[in-house]
Amino acid sequence: MQKLTSVALLAFALPVFCAAQSKESQEVQPHVTYDGKKIDAPKNPDAPDDLNGRSLTGVVHDPQDNGVPMAVVQLKNLRTGKVRNYIAGKDGAYRFDYLDPKVDYQVFARLKGMQSPVRKLSRYDTRPEPYFRLVLSEPVPAAAPADAKK
Repeated sequence: MQKLTSVALLAFALPVFCAAQSKESQEVQPHVTYDGKKIDAPKNPDAPDDLNGRSLTGVVHDPQDNGVPMAVVQLKNLRTGKVRNYIAGKDGAYRFDYLDPKVDYQVFARLKGMQSPVRKLSRYDTRPEPYFRLVLSEPVPAAAPADAKK
């Protein structure tokens, strides 16, 4: 009788366990890619609920058109004011995922006193994965005060 009860319990529990496992495997696990390596990351709290947001990709270049590794790329959500940072990879590549397509964003890069012009990603830009090439400019020397010229 005990074997029969164990088999009946197993027959009932197995489909429930399998259904729970398949539901977990269907969830999307966001990740970050750094130098070609996939790193699991927690879901972005600013991401749209349906995860059908868009991505912004690009490369940071120096004035000589070389990719700039380790440049800091900043993305600002113009609705909330929140800023996200990304460290460019070895070739200067960057990527921001799960962006709300109904929001405008600003993006720029900087490194060692150099900065790229600020670019705007408009909510009216319907490309699913827009690409921005950010070029760092040479640092501009600070202007001398007007009184110092006298």
